[in-house]
This record gives sequence, C-alpha cells and structure tokens, in this order.
Amino acid sequence: MWVVCFHFSGHLKELLPILNPLQSLFSHGSSAVLFFFILSGFILSYNYFPSYKYINHLDFIWRRFCRIWPVHTAMIILFYVLFLVCFTLGISIPMDSFNYGLLIPEISMVRTWYNFELLMNKPAWSIHAEWFAYFVIFPLAFYFFNKRRGILIVVVPVIILAIFGYFPFYQIPSSATYIILPFLAGAGIYQLKNNFPLFDKAQYLSLISIVGIVFCLQYINQASIFRAGLYIFFGALIFSLSYEKCIISKLLSSKFFVYGGIISYSLYMSHYLIDFIYYPIFARLHLVNPLAKFAAGILMLLATLGLAAFFYHFIEEPSHRFLRKVKFKALLF
Repeated sequence: MWVVCFHFSGHLKELLPILNPLQSLFSHGSSAVLFFFILSGFILSYNYFPSYKYINHLDFIWRRFCRIWPVHTAMIILFYVLFLVCFTLGISIPMDSFNYGLLIPEISMVRTWYNFELLMNKPAWSIHAEWFAYFVIFPLAFYFFNKRRGILIVVVPVIILAIFGYFPFYQIPSSATYIILPFLAGAGIYQLKNNFPLFDKAQYLSLISIVGIVFCLQYINQASIFRAGLYIFFGALIFSLSYEKCIISKLLSSKFFVYGGIISYSLYMSHYLIDFIYYPIFARLHLVNPLAKFAAGILMLLATLGLAAFFYHFIEEPSHRFLRKVKFKALLF
C-alpha cells in the first residue's frame, strides 16, 4: 500500500488534502520495493529451504511462474486494450509507455534486466527482478545460508544491507542487480531466525525498528548512512515480526490485514492502471468543489482496492490453481 500511495501521491494531495501530513511518507514509497525484496528473500527461504534441492530447481521456477506470470500478463493485455480504446476515442495518453518492439521480453519478465526504461505497467519492473532472483539468487542464497550457524549469520545480513544502502546500487540501470543483495539479506535473516528460535526481545526490536525507519526516512536524501540505516532497520523489523509475538504481529494477524496480504500482489500489479486512467477521466471533470474532490479521491481508492480484489479472485488465484495442476515435466515431454 505504501507503493500505491507513492504513485497516487499527486492525486491524493489534490483530492484528499486531509492526508497531506503523510505526504513526506508517501514520497519515500519507492523504498517499500527494497523492503519487499528483503521480505521476499525471507519468505521464499522460509517456504522452500526445508525441501529445496538443486536437482528440482526448475520445479521451483515453475511454482513461482504460476504465481506471478498470469497477473503480469493480464495487466499488459489490459494496458494495450486501454491504449486502443483511448486511440479510437481520441483521448490523449502518454505514448512513450508503449513499445511493441519490447512486448516479448516484457511478457517474459526479462526486459528490465537489461533495459530499465519503465513501460506500460511501470511497477512490473520489480517482478522482472523477482524472476531473476528465482533463477539465480535463490540457489546461491540456499548455498550460502542453508543450515549455517555461528556469529557470521548475525553479522552477514547487517553487512549486506549496510553495503547496499551506503553505495548507490540503485543507480545501476538493471533490476537484476538491484535485487541481489536485498534478497540475499532476506535469506540470511531467515537463517538467523532459525538459529534463534526463541527471542523474547522481539517486541522491543520491532518498536525500535519502526522508530529507526521513520527517523532515517527524514534524512535519507542527506547522507548515504541514513539509507544504510533504513535498510538495516527494514531487516530488523522483518526479523522481529517473524516471531509473531509482538503487538504489531498480532495486529497484522487480524482478518483485515491478512486479506490485504492475500490480495497484495494483485494490488501492487493492478493499481497503476487506476493511476494511468486518472487524468483521462478526472482531469476532464475539472472538479472544484472540495466535497466532490473528496468523493473522487475515495472513489479512486475504492476502485483500486476493488480492482485488486477482482484480479486476485478471478485471475491470480484461478490461474495459479490451473497452472499448478500442470506438472513442469509434462511441459518438457
């Protein structure tokens, strides 16, 4: 949701000024992608390390493909349909978002490995990065961290996140290089959790991490040390919440947040469609009345959540169930 507010920040400022005190937080929403990469390394390690074998790596790839590809492809199709509709009706849209020559690598989730230009569904670049992580980084993480013990397992994730934050890796025009260190750090945090199954200070660490995150966000553009601190606190928050004993973990276990987590991928992948059509629709209405603007802002947020729920229940989950019935080996023979 942080990324959604980041992309909607201009619209929210115009339509829902009541949220303006949060604009400084929204403006750093791109940092949520880094948090997601660390969390992805942690969750995938948690789910797959216990049963993973190198010989079955392609089966792991297929499982992940079944989860992320259908929604990604559906969004590309929708964007091109929207383009044709707007072109037919004479509605002006940013043409630089469409490049037919890059359609195949876009659908294949490899384009931003070598071409970081943001096209069509712009948030999809991070899914390209995830796809790279499944192929290359996950087996490396398994090799480095699986069943590792000792003091190094405590230090290594911290060092990785500090290096990634301090040096400008985010300036490298490749999603593949951007995900390497955060994903490895997430896998290291998972193994750290395994080494310390009982940690009674998790609640204090989670609160310290949140305070540290808020503090570092205030100064992140002033010095690299604050960016490094932000990423370390991200890792510490994931580590502390994994114990599911602190107040924040219990709050996140409520039905509302659980459902939000379930549809989060569809929300992330579909929200930019709402952002994309905002100006062709709302800009033409020339809203002036504050109450009308407020209603339009609430409608925009409800449409975003509704579209995410639709994508999850009618595209993501049904296609995932269908594709999982197809055994990967059956595709090869």
